[in-house]
Amino acid sequence: MLVSFSGRVSLLTLVALERELTELLGRQVDLQTEAALSPYLRDRILQERQIIFAS
Repeated sequence: MLVSFSGRVSLLTLVALERELTELLGRQVDLQTEAALSPYLRDRILQERQIIFAS
């Protein structure tokens, strides 16, 4: 999942969220921020993204 936050989030918070989502969904979840995307995959990922939740 590609995620974005309104403020700065620590790596520990990101890992905790990833683990919680993995437990809730019953399958492995990989969270990435836009800044962490590989430059080789970035354009394709951004073109294919779908907004699931926005607040």
